[in-house]
Amino acid sequence: MQSTRRLFSAASAKSIIPPRTPVDTWSSAIQACVSLLNQRSRDSFLKTVNKGIIDPAVLGRVDGGVTATLALFHDLNSPHFQESNSFDVEEFMEGVGSALQNYEDVLTSLESRDVITTEGLGDGVKKRDWKSAAKKSLDSMEKQLLDMVSSECFNALESEQRRMLTHGNNRMYYEPETSDVKNVTLLSVRAVEMAEEDEADEERSRDDVDDDFAEDISFSNGSEKKSPIIAEMEVLYTVAQTFTAKPMFSTEDKKGQKGKKQTISCAWVGVFEGLIGGEVNDSLQWKLVKNRPALEFGSFGLT
Repeated sequence: MQSTRRLFSAASAKSIIPPRTPVDTWSSAIQACVSLLNQRSRDSFLKTVNKGIIDPAVLGRVDGGVTATLALFHDLNSPHFQESNSFDVEEFMEGVGSALQNYEDVLTSLESRDVITTEGLGDGVKKRDWKSAAKKSLDSMEKQLLDMVSSECFNALESEQRRMLTHGNNRMYYEPETSDVKNVTLLSVRAVEMAEEDEADEERSRDDVDDDFAEDISFSNGSEKKSPIIAEMEVLYTVAQTFTAKPMFSTEDKKGQKGKKQTISCAWVGVFEGLIGGEVNDSLQWKLVKNRPALEFGSFGLT
């Protein structure tokens, strides 16, 4: 689908919208309660739930689940979303699963390739230079990953091992193209109009973003240009991946030794940011800016 193909195209270099606070969530939830006094609003809420865009059962698994559900309903009805000609939440949800599946496959392939074990000193990761590899080859996995995530997220993934690829005395080798993303659930959304900046602030902002983003977006004090609208979409998902486990340390000859295949499932939260309005080229562009284990959801969707 078009939404899948475009979901990870060039966009922001890092998380632009300030972190959401509990006050933000409560404020949105309270406004939702007021709006739900209207029958039309209640009908809209039920319609959104029936379409699967809001899943109260999943949101209710954490503390403040009712508040999160109400806040999500209110924020989905933000004028920025409603007035956007390029954004459709149903299209986003249709495409995000496939995009995340591709991301998981590329990232885990890179991690599996580059993880090492230091004998006698425990597990470690060799120093990686994915960015240089991405610049050298447009067809490399490193370049694919760079196109999917923000610069800040890419740097974090490059320097830190996101998941353990060693279990006990076994080295876990990822089987490419076995990532299976399911149970994608929308957790929160926000849309923010970027404020005009003075020349000094504008220059600093340009220093903080990558070249692609600088070409796509223009912060201007002129009244003729529309300020860009940045959207943030937070989703929960599970991914099952198949690995081949082989002993790391053995006195036996490993030649021809076959490993045991094992499927591992994990739950993650991904945060996307993209441009949905303002004077930009091809405004529906998204990048993953944050990715963390969904610890607050326990064994959600895992079998």
